[in-house]
Amino acid sequence: TAAKLGFRDPIVGNLYRDGGAGLADQIDAFVDVLTNAVAPAARDSHKGMPLIDNVKWVAENAYGVPADRVVLKDGFLDSLGEATELCKDAGFSLDDLALVAVKSPATMTDNDRAPEEERTVTLKKVEVHAGAGLVHVNLTTSLTTPMPKIV
Repeated sequence: TAAKLGFRDPIVGNLYRDGGAGLADQIDAFVDVLTNAVAPAARDSHKGMPLIDNVKWVAENAYGVPADRVVLKDGFLDSLGEATELCKDAGFSLDDLALVAVKSPATMTDNDRAPEEERTVTLKKVEVHAGAGLVHVNLTTSLTTPMPKIV
């Protein structure tokens, strides 16, 4: 997988169990990458993409739910409007913040047991974390936990 994605060979081992000796034969290659490798090309960014389109892209590409099955919970558009105004008043665009999809810790979609062609993702609310440069969009109707940032 690493080679297919254009990454270097991963270091494989258990440092806790095997100690440094267990990884010693892989460390030279790692140090070589740190000192001699060219920085990777920047990844595509969705900065500037309208927030709902960005979330639909995440739902489709990360959760396998087509954009047309992204559901807006009552009150979501009000939350989006408030977040947009907050950002506008502060002098920047909501769409320029990095999106963090916040979802249930136990599921990927609203109902993972539903047939794949019936699964949905519900957008609950928008929370701006301007100091961190983030916008949280709460997905699903369950308890939530932050997931890694999708830029």
